[in-house]
Amino acid sequence: MAEKRYFLTETKIVKHAEPIPGESLDASQRLNIAATAAVPLDCHLFLRPEPEEREPGRFANLHRHDMLFCCLEGKGCLAVDGAPYLLDAGDVILVGPGQPHARLPLAGETVRWLVIRFSMAEEPEWLTLMRNKVFHFDSVRRRLLAELRGACARFRAGSGTDASAAECLLRLALLLNSLRGADGREAADVRELPPAVRRLCRVLVTARGGTRTFAELAREQGVSAGHLRALFKRVVGKPPGRVRADERRRRAVHLLAHTELNISEIAARLGFGSIYAFSRFFKRGEGISPLKFRLQLRKKR
Repeated sequence: MAEKRYFLTETKIVKHAEPIPGESLDASQRLNIAATAAVPLDCHLFLRPEPEEREPGRFANLHRHDMLFCCLEGKGCLAVDGAPYLLDAGDVILVGPGQPHARLPLAGETVRWLVIRFSMAEEPEWLTLMRNKVFHFDSVRRRLLAELRGACARFRAGSGTDASAAECLLRLALLLNSLRGADGREAADVRELPPAVRRLCRVLVTARGGTRTFAELAREQGVSAGHLRALFKRVVGKPPGRVRADERRRRAVHLLAHTELNISEIAARLGFGSIYAFSRFFKRGEGISPLKFRLQLRKKR
C-alpha cells in the first residue's frame, strides 16, 4: 500500500490596522503583509536526550531537510558548519539542507533536545536568513511549540486522519512563521566579521545571490570587488565563489527533492543561463546529473 503524504497547500497572513479615532476603517488603512509564508510539506519530531558519541571535529550528519533544534532542558552545544553554538533551555537554532552538524558534549552538562525535521517546496528568503542563529523562545513561541507537540502526539496515538495530519502541519507553519523578524545571536566568529563581509555572506545564501555578479554585490557594499574578495577569503577561509557554489548546490538538491519543477525551471531559478551549464555544475558537485539524481530519489521512495 502506498504511503500517505500530507500537504499544507496555502498559508496567508493578513494584518488589519486599528481604526484611527474618529475615522472609519477603509481599504487605505489596512496593512497587508505580503511576505512569503513558510509552508511545510511534512514534518518529523523526535527527541535526542544526550550528545552523540563522535570524534571531535567530525561532522557527518547531513540531511536534505530543514531542521529546527530545540534545547528543552539543560545546556547543549550544536556545531554547524564547524562553528559551535551554545544553547540554553528554551533556545532553538535552524539548520538548513546540506549543512554539516553534530551535537557535541559539554563537560558536566546534560541536555534534552527536540528536533523538528521538515521540508518545503519553496523556502522563503527571510527563513534562509534565519539559519545559523540562536533564538530564545518567548512565551508565545513556547505555546506554539507545545501545541505542535500535542498535535503530533494525537496523530501518533492513533487518530491518523487527514484532519489530524493537517493540524500538525498547520501548527508547524504557525511556529515557523512566528520566527520572522525575531532577533537571534550568531556564533562568536560570525559576529566578529567585518560588516561588508557579513552583508555579503547574507546575500550569498539567498536566492537572489546566485543571480547577481560579484562586482554588482561589491558595489552594493561600497567597496571594490578585489578588496571584498580578498577580505572575504581571509576572514571566512573560503572564496566567495565557493560559498556561492555550495549554497547553489544545496538549493538545487532541495528543489530536485521537494518540488515538481523541471530541470530547466530549476536551472533558471538558480541563475544558470542554460540547462547544460546547470547540469555540468551539479554533476561536478554530486557526481551525477540532476535528472539521474531525481530519478534515484523517486526510486528510493
